[in-house]
Amino acid sequence: MKKALALVTATLLAVLLLASCNTPLPGDLNADDLKAATRAAGDAIVARDYDAFIALFDADTLEEYGATMAAEDLAAFYNPMLDGLGEYKEISGLEVGPYKDANGNEYGIVLIDQKFANGTLSHTATFNLDGELIGFGIRNA
Repeated sequence: MKKALALVTATLLAVLLLASCNTPLPGDLNADDLKAATRAAGDAIVARDYDAFIALFDADTLEEYGATMAAEDLAAFYNPMLDGLGEYKEISGLEVGPYKDANGNEYGIVLIDQKFANGTLSHTATFNLDGELIGFGIRNA
């Protein structure tokens, strides 16, 4: 529960932090690698390949949240939204930045905006210092 709360807090604060932050990423994180991993997660959602999306997460996240991260649940959440958004067009925004939580833990954050015919789907991806995906929160549900 604490990890989930920390990730939600990271997601909410990331929007504010990335808007004006030019600070380098922590550790050995690479912006291009984080962008590629975020694109893969976004592409899996657009393709409605929720098993592929789940497989992108690190082992610890899957172990902790695997029982609550089922492809059927993701489909029930995303499919109606994707149906309403219409045809997928392109990634219209992709920003990378650092984040440090209240406990001093550092992360890489990527904001992704995916443009559709009838709107935009926005997410925040969170990565640990090993560059592994540990969170993918929707910003416009």
